Amino acid sequence: MQHADFLSRNPLSLNVNVMTRNLEWLNVEQRRDAQLRPVIDSLHNGDIVPGYLLESNVLKRERSDPILGVQKLTVVPKSFQWSLINTYHTALKHPGWDKTLHKIRETYYFENMIAIIRDFVNNCVICRTSKQTSGATQVQMHPISKPTMPFEVIHMDATGKLGTPNDQEYVIVTIDAFSKYVLLRYCNDKSPHSTLGALKQVINLFGTPRQIIVDGGREYLGEYKNYCDRFGINIHTIAPGVTRANGQVESVMSTLKNALIMIKNYETPE
Repeated sequence: MQHADFLSRNPLSLNVNVMTRNLEWLNVEQRRDAQLRPVIDSLHNGDIVPGYLLESNVLKRERSDPILGVQKLTVVPKSFQWSLINTYHTALKHPGWDKTLHKIRETYYFENMIAIIRDFVNNCVICRTSKQTSGATQVQMHPISKPTMPFEVIHMDATGKLGTPNDQEYVIVTIDAFSKYVLLRYCNDKSPHSTLGALKQVINLFGTPRQIIVDGGREYLGEYKNYCDRFGINIHTIAPGVTRANGQVESVMSTLKNALIMIKNYETPE
């Protein structure tokens, strides 16, 4: 229908109420809207509908603003909502959904404004193809070759303090890169001696690994590093701040920390 997209034929001037420039079509579309028609009929019959009123046969929504006072906002029928959003979003030079919402809210109202406007802006083709991604740029990672057998490559990390009543307040977590098998070893501190003890436990159970992936903590230096160098174990240290490079163990660490918090807070001592 020719009037279905009348907003596209009325370019936006931000100080002009674009939808009330053609009240005839606005009245028609408001009455055609299945959700708005009962409200309009009730108001025509003299009934009181909280928050709504008719002004020049146009359905308005009353809103109280602490700064602007009582506002009468034009209610937008469903058939005009996306055209209205597109008009404002384009005139404002494609801002984010929150700025688009703020400007439209000055004059108009419709149900689920936040969700609808956000969905429109998030799927705007111009925004998606023209704007740069915000936030830190993720550097390209160099993938580590996948192991071909269990405990050929392992991941290690340490967490604590746990706040437990005993002296062993730290946990060394070891994960096999091939089978995802997890071993936990409680210890008194985060030191090379403690991490070496966890490594020797793995070696006693499953043999000597070819490579160990760790972060840059000091607990992997000293006697720990000397032991690995002595037996030809390659230590692969991830870059600082790039925890995703050791994602195998970081995922388990997150689950482990949550479980330990639950145990600490809710477990009843015997």
